Amino acid sequence: MICRTCRSDNEPSAAICRCGRSLTALARGELLAGRFEIRDVIGSGGMGIVYKAHDRSLEEDVALKVLRPEFASTREAARRFQSEIKLARKVSDRHVCRIFEYGEDAGLRYICMELVDGVNLKQQVQDHGPLPPDEAYEAGIQIADGLCAIHEAGVI
Repeated sequence: MICRTCRSDNEPSAAICRCGRSLTALARGELLAGRFEIRDVIGSGGMGIVYKAHDRSLEEDVALKVLRPEFASTREAARRFQSEIKLARKVSDRHVCRIFEYGEDAGLRYICMELVDGVNLKQQVQDHGPLPPDEAYEAGIQIADGLCAIHEAGVI
């Protein structure tokens, strides 16, 4: 993987460059693919980091999921990931965020997705406690509707 700071070539599975910079994390203001300006970290998980970014070409904010090198370093993993994205792009439902594109820049593989502003359900419950029964019911229905749309598209 090529370091975006010093341009050194590193092992494909490396998370840190020889210069000490993270190969997976992007800094605020950094430009990915000459187009996406990183604004904030939205979240992270086992497979990658999700950023809020501004698409300079389309002049709108998007979500970018950047995969960790260990998940993106093999050809087979990249092929499977692209296949999943192709399936996910077939989903069109108001309860599922849209996926716009897949790309790669300096060894970083990313997905550009619809940015959904707001607080996720997990954060809402952590901040305010359990939802009242009527709100929990409505949230459950919306989650089920989204899962149904994904299932109908053949993703799960």
